Amino acid sequence: MMMDMRVCSVRFDLLNDPSIKQIGKLDQFEISDVFHCNGLVLCVMDDYSRLVVWNPYLGQTKLIESGTAHFRSCYSLGCDSCGSHKIFRFFDDSVQGSARRVLKYAIYHVNSSSNSWRVLHVTPDWYISFDHRRGVSIKGNTYWIAIHSRRIEEEEIVLYDFLLCFDFTKERFGPRLQLPFNNCFDITSSLCCVREEQLALMFQHSGWYKMEIWVTTKIEPQVVSWSKFFAFDMTPYAGLNCAITHGSFFIDMEKKVAVLFDLTIFRNSTSPRRNIAYIIGEDGYYMEVDLAKSECDHCRPVVCSYVPSLVQIE
Repeated sequence: MMMDMRVCSVRFDLLNDPSIKQIGKLDQFEISDVFHCNGLVLCVMDDYSRLVVWNPYLGQTKLIESGTAHFRSCYSLGCDSCGSHKIFRFFDDSVQGSARRVLKYAIYHVNSSSNSWRVLHVTPDWYISFDHRRGVSIKGNTYWIAIHSRRIEEEEIVLYDFLLCFDFTKERFGPRLQLPFNNCFDITSSLCCVREEQLALMFQHSGWYKMEIWVTTKIEPQVVSWSKFFAFDMTPYAGLNCAITHGSFFIDMEKKVAVLFDLTIFRNSTSPRRNIAYIIGEDGYYMEVDLAKSECDHCRPVVCSYVPSLVQIE
């Protein structure tokens, strides 16, 4: 878990208060984002200039120069069919005010001796919005909610949302995959992984007070199918709408609950914001857990599940 620009390990028990422990090995770094894939964790520095690849189980780390300090850089961590971990990076290098979007893509082999980024040539007719820039890695590949759009007379018209996969073995994007909703307009949504085998999608239509969570029954770069997990009436809980858009979450399949992590909304200029976990269930179950006062008003907590691994970092 990342909270207040620090990486922490967290053990979350629904019957007891969560146990949160800061990771001393990474204390010297201010972290803006974390990603996980097959036993390794990718930490992005707050200034975007460097990355840290980390195996929490073995305690191994590797510091990597990002090659760019672009604040709009987006990263993901994956691995190919041989088990080799790679970092995928893309960023929007468009000139402000320009009608032409310029996207740059590159890939880095974590255990390569070259220590260099290799440019990938991609010509997309879609884009990934800032709210959906955090991809989720499952079975070595990363998935995003992407947007198909078309520019008409200098105006960008959104046509529909879809699920997009980057295949780390083929090092290319797959076809557009169906989401469990048809109308893309005014939808807030977020993704998470389930046991590193399934993808969970949380979404809400604007103006609706019902949030739904769906889980994949099959997920591959070329195909996806979905099953509804549960729906939740958000009418009494105003803060959840912001959490769906900006927070991160995980689900417990057995207990039929979801846990969302976010900051409390601003109530007035003097009230400090706090890191909060919202626990919701299919029968209207709702509970808030106060994790701590936020030391960074713009830094939302990010959670990702971790399974110990013996993967070596060279």
